[in-house]
Amino acid sequence: IVGDSRAGDRVEWCLTRVELDPQRPIAVIDQIPMLPTSESSINYMEETTFTNNAVETAESTATTASDLIGEAALALTERTRPVEWLPVFIPVTQQQMEDQEGIEAYVNGRLQYMLRARLDSQALAGNGTTPNLLGTKSVPSIQTQALGSDSVPDAVYKLFDLIRTGGFTEPSVIFFHPTDWQPVRLAQPGDRLNIWGPPMDAG
Repeated sequence: IVGDSRAGDRVEWCLTRVELDPQRPIAVIDQIPMLPTSESSINYMEETTFTNNAVETAESTATTASDLIGEAALALTERTRPVEWLPVFIPVTQQQMEDQEGIEAYVNGRLQYMLRARLDSQALAGNGTTPNLLGTKSVPSIQTQALGSDSVPDAVYKLFDLIRTGGFTEPSVIFFHPTDWQPVRLAQPGDRLNIWGPPMDAG
């Protein structure tokens, strides 16, 4: 504060730093490719039938291919997911925007974070019922692996194998809450050496 308003001096203020309210970082949507659209829904084709009748066959005197070669089958089913609306706003006066350089960038940045944070949680846990998005955890027939009596690393590895043998793809990313990951990261056998390496390593 500069000056004394009681003496008629001009009072000025200068915003040199904003300490942001601590919020969790965006993690999930940074791993998901996103494309813009102007449509109200997204149509895509899902391969719902895959019949592979390729088989080793001895030389034959058959006169037509159908007598000699196994017939395969493919079927595609059209699927549709609605495009949902995810809005947010903060009321700000024109004078507030003009009073301080950078305030517009600050407000816009926080609004963008709010949108991305909500989208991040929806991408993981949305139930798919409009206006919610269909999150990964709500995808039908998604692979799951109970912890049971396994250690966390063992259960995760078993889940990876389910993805490999059921989804025929290699797992590429895993999300852990920090408090769930800490005992895994710091696990030690009897010699007191961290299984995953010392804490200063990336792990």
